[in-house]
Amino acid sequence: MSTKGYTLIEPTFWESLWPDQDLILQCLEYIRLNLPTIVPWTAGLEIELIAQCRHGGFGPALGIVCDDSKEIPVIDFAAIGKLEASIDEWVRTETTEVVMARARNVSAPTWVQFKALNGGTN
Repeated sequence: MSTKGYTLIEPTFWESLWPDQDLILQCLEYIRLNLPTIVPWTAGLEIELIAQCRHGGFGPALGIVCDDSKEIPVIDFAAIGKLEASIDEWVRTETTEVVMARARNVSAPTWVQFKALNGGTN
């Protein structure tokens, strides 16, 4: 039996969008789809939208899938920090407004739909 977990990717750009979790989810999906272009070493990694506990509740985040049935590269905390910083820098370069506009054209569930699909996380 395999177990699946996640290594959290937590860029900080989303803080300016709080509490619009639908928009945060759309932006994270847009970033997820473009991540191999933003940070090339992530190509080939399985990255999913996940729910993460924050601010006394749950909110959307990105997670690198860690599944003990698959070979994945070792990713240390420094690499995750650099990945998060690279995402934030990319958002600053593109501008949050441009990322938001492009994200609105990406197919992503609403936060309510996402929670329902993932076991009703608060």
